[in-house]
Amino acid sequence: MDDVESVEVGNNSPAVIDIITFDKNLHQLIFSLIKFYETEESYEFVYLSEISRHNSNIGDGEYVFEWGGRVPMITTEESDYLYILPSWPIGTDQKQVFSYINYQPPNSNEIIELYVLISYDENGVGKVVNILESAGVSDSNGSWLSFPSKSNIELESGGKIWPVYHTLTYDKEFENESEDNFILEDFFLTVPDSGLSGIKFGYSQANAGDYFLVTETVDYNSNYSDILLFNVNVVEEEEIVIEPSKISTLKKTERKNILQPLDIFINHELNTYKVQWEIIEGLKIKLQKSYDYREWKDVSFKDIKKNGAYDFYSENFNQKMIFFRLIYD
Repeated sequence: MDDVESVEVGNNSPAVIDIITFDKNLHQLIFSLIKFYETEESYEFVYLSEISRHNSNIGDGEYVFEWGGRVPMITTEESDYLYILPSWPIGTDQKQVFSYINYQPPNSNEIIELYVLISYDENGVGKVVNILESAGVSDSNGSWLSFPSKSNIELESGGKIWPVYHTLTYDKEFENESEDNFILEDFFLTVPDSGLSGIKFGYSQANAGDYFLVTETVDYNSNYSDILLFNVNVVEEEEIVIEPSKISTLKKTERKNILQPLDIFINHELNTYKVQWEIIEGLKIKLQKSYDYREWKDVSFKDIKKNGAYDFYSENFNQKMIFFRLIYD
């Protein structure tokens, strides 16, 4: 991501993102943080945590989302380092979240997968209210289906804990995709002498660096939209603990009727695609495309055609994956 233009994000300089939705049945807007890695053979997207989830009465409209780099964190009273805590909020107030950790008891080689329910008070300080173990069964295809089950496990002094992140990996041709869980094996927290009460949860600045800020929508039938990726760079700041309600904000604004949907049509028989958008008088628009979401190139104006009230661009579909965006002058 070194060559990607990013939005600088800090506590005093939040990322401000304008979002327009076009479906009255939308129920939720979800924002998550992803870390991107590139190896010689693959692209890896590590889902670090949900940042916020906004429910009910989303519908169609224009929204402004602000985020200053704050994410859920885990540490201990004996550690100077904070790790991003993979979290999935229950409800919209961010006061209760589920998380996933691996736990290794002291003097043991056993690794136990745990689901952890964390509750936050009005000051943004969290505590564990329930610990469940990961259990599962095999389905008819032999795949393992995991689910949380009751547990009597206590986190003992000297035990090790790792946050568990979800990873999507693609080969360089985007022909194969795989999903897995991911931990930083050499980076763990040690349960302090005080046990569970010595493990600390709060909301603070993400570690400085480059990330993808991801947004997606969900309708009332639990259908998920495609995702939008925004390149952000979190700057180095002093550690600030923030209450959950201040993690981010989403406000509905008056529709400006400037942005419009970018429609993509694929003809598999002819192996072509067409990108189409509505013409708005007086608005200068530039179409860009990318094959890896890192290097963007302008589409020449001479290659853009008109069809009634729409502009469109079409060519042979020779890539496994391609991205488009509209740039407004």
